[in-house]
Order: sequence, then structure tokens, then C-alpha cells
Amino acid sequence: RREKERKKLTSQLTEEVLKRDRYACHYCDEEAKTADHKQPIARGGRTEIENLISSCHFCNNIKGNIEYEDFLKIKFLFTNKEWLEMAEKYKK
Repeated sequence: RREKERKKLTSQLTEEVLKRDRYACHYCDEEAKTADHKQPIARGGRTEIENLISSCHFCNNIKGNIEYEDFLKIKFLFTNKEWLEMAEKYKK
């Protein structure tokens, strides 16, 4: 059985996503440096611009392979101030 070829998230595609989203994290509005899959690859998502959003490292790492809508429910349990305080701890 042949495995499907998975399209790689190239630096060019990441830059395209970051520019489109004005370098703002979709989740917390901080500076974004990564592109995140709304529907994770592990859950059948594809590496296509329609499935990618800008994200800071903290939000991208915390989201992992959680579905987009589920992650938003988790994220919005916190105020943005609380969320950013957690992000600061993570950076250390």
C-alpha cells in the first residue's frame, strides 16, 4: 500500500500566510512567526493556504493537534491578559 505524499509547509508558504494575516497570531494577536494548520495534519488536514493561519510559537505549541474550534473554546476560557501571562512563563 502506498502512503499519500504529504505537502510540506515551506518557508515560502509560511511567509505567504504571515503576510496575509499581517504577522498577527490568530489566537492572541501577538506577533506571529509560524503558520498553524486549522485542521491538524494528524486529523486529516492538508498543508494548503486555506487550512493555514498565523500563530505565535506559544499558541501553536499549546494547540498541538487539537481541532481549531475546540482550541478556541479552551483559549477563550482565559482573558487575553491571563493567556499572555502564561505565554511569558513559557518563553522562560
